Amino acid sequence: MKKTIVLLTLILSAITLFSFTKHNTVKAPKVTTINYYEQDLPLKELISSIEKQDKVAIIYFYADWCGPCKRFKKSFKSDLVKEALANAVFIKIDVDEDVEKQAVHENYGINVIPTFIKTNPEAEVIAQITSDEWAEDIPKNISKVMTSFINTDRYHK
Repeated sequence: MKKTIVLLTLILSAITLFSFTKHNTVKAPKVTTINYYEQDLPLKELISSIEKQDKVAIIYFYADWCGPCKRFKKSFKSDLVKEALANAVFIKIDVDEDVEKQAVHENYGINVIPTFIKTNPEAEVIAQITSDEWAEDIPKNISKVMTSFINTDRYHK
């Protein structure tokens, strides 16, 4: 009888512990992206509105056909990358769409994609990188470079 009670107590304890840890795991936040051409604000105002939320605005030039761009987007599934990008908001500018509209990429001299630009509130470049900064398109490399890029005034490799 005592063995049965001890065994039931152990089983219930294990179930309770498993349930507690399963429900109390913290998920990494979702990566925030904004399509620039779906916004009504000029770029400077959009950057300012993001910074007022205590977030870092990153202009992200990409194309749907771009392999490295696709791999970067796929990395958003990684908790490591999500955590690294938690304080950033990516303002996505599709260079193909941009050519037909405002040519923002020309103002920044973009000739490689993906390119990531961190600006001051006046939309002037303070740091700029491409996906060449990380050796391989794997979450560990991406998160390390992007953490440094987002959290500094000037990016230094």
